[in-house]
Amino acid sequence: ALAMNPGKANWKFFFEVMKLFRFELLRMPSLEINVFDSFQNDVKIAARNLKKHKTYVVINMMGMGFALACCLVSFLNLDYKLRFDEHHKVEAADVYRVNTERVTPQGRENWGLAPEALADVLINEVPGIDKVARLNVGAGIVKSNGKSFSEKIHFADMSLIEMFNFPLVFGSTNALHDKNVIVLSEQTAKKYFNESDPIGKEVEVFLGDQKFLFTIGAITQKVPENTSLLFDVLVPFTQFHEQFVDWSSSNQITVFAQLDEKTTPAQVDKTLTGYTKHFNEAADHQFEARQFYLQPFSELTLTSDIDLPNWVRGRMLNRNAVGFLVGITSILSLLILITASFNFTNTAIAFSGNRLKEIGVRKVI
Repeated sequence: ALAMNPGKANWKFFFEVMKLFRFELLRMPSLEINVFDSFQNDVKIAARNLKKHKTYVVINMMGMGFALACCLVSFLNLDYKLRFDEHHKVEAADVYRVNTERVTPQGRENWGLAPEALADVLINEVPGIDKVARLNVGAGIVKSNGKSFSEKIHFADMSLIEMFNFPLVFGSTNALHDKNVIVLSEQTAKKYFNESDPIGKEVEVFLGDQKFLFTIGAITQKVPENTSLLFDVLVPFTQFHEQFVDWSSSNQITVFAQLDEKTTPAQVDKTLTGYTKHFNEAADHQFEARQFYLQPFSELTLTSDIDLPNWVRGRMLNRNAVGFLVGITSILSLLILITASFNFTNTAIAFSGNRLKEIGVRKVI
């Protein structure tokens, strides 16, 4: 009957097989894996291979290590450049630098400097400007707490602290309006006073044969190195430029202006156009001023490369890394990494060829 009914025969075969199936075999066997022993074994094998093939190891380690070091340095340079002035980005959104377009025998040149008399015009005559900060740079001797060092000194209006992001460790901005107050960076304060609070202590500044006495009014926190405004000693600008400066003065300084919400840079540029005539007719300057214009602070880092056509000359600020040098080092580091990778591949293939010969001989034996 089963021979005449294949369906019943298949079902009978299925049930007979299921009778022989042991369900207790489905449970997973308990396996104890010692990770430490496995790792120790891998280390031993690696150490033996390294000891046996010293030339292979030295070539690859030196090649790949040098390539990775070049890439790391290149990345740090690129990161330094791309994040330049990021510390002041939010606070300086409405801050502009006053530039001068000069007419020289070499042609037209853009300079990040302006006549000192123009700063007085911005303060007293141009509407729509909230704050103006003048900046100049010099060198002198600073003496305090029995210590004296040669320092790079920045002469600036204390509104510079308020216009940009300079958090204070000690002191407050209220004390900065006194012309006899000096501001130090955190690292400079530690150099003179260690870890103590130096607010109110006296500092002597020697500029040439002149001596000035200041009182410490504030200590600024450490800011990143990749910033345009980097100072250690900041003294009041009015201490050295109290008298009114006329257009005949050849003194060129950096001028920052903070506009109010209703004023646009184009309106200020139009107003400043009329003052080029005062500058050009005042005295026999070494150049002719074609125009004075505002440049956003956010663009300063883009115009600091001497290898770019829109380079602005005469910076008193901290310079950004030159774009050509950063770009060429990045390309070279990648080429070195690719070369080291090919070298590693070639030596690995050569090493595996010797290993294949050894395996072949063992199999024949």
